Amino acid sequence: MRHARMTIVVLASTIKDLKMLTNETFEIPDHVVFREMDDRMLVMSLERGGCFALDEIGGRILRLLDSGQSAGSIVETLAAEYDVSPDQCDVDVSAFIDELVSARFAARAHGR
Repeated sequence: MRHARMTIVVLASTIKDLKMLTNETFEIPDHVVFREMDDRMLVMSLERGGCFALDEIGGRILRLLDSGQSAGSIVETLAAEYDVSPDQCDVDVSAFIDELVSARFAARAHGR
């Protein structure tokens, strides 16, 4: 029972950390290019040579990031467009943005 409580506390802490992204804006670095192909968004790093495909929602998030919208604004937009609660959308969008930043496909914007 003690182990389960620790897991919940760690998860709650992680969710709290992810929600801290809501007021931040991000930018797509110059070395990252993306293009829509059919129902996918192809994303490539000219710096690293990596390429991958995003589904409709991942592509939408990337376009919204590229337009300069804050993470919180993106959450509001997607929660309105899709049948998802704002809290769940916040967690999912924040985790996705964190993955993009970790992979160097997005970066925190400075001066926005």
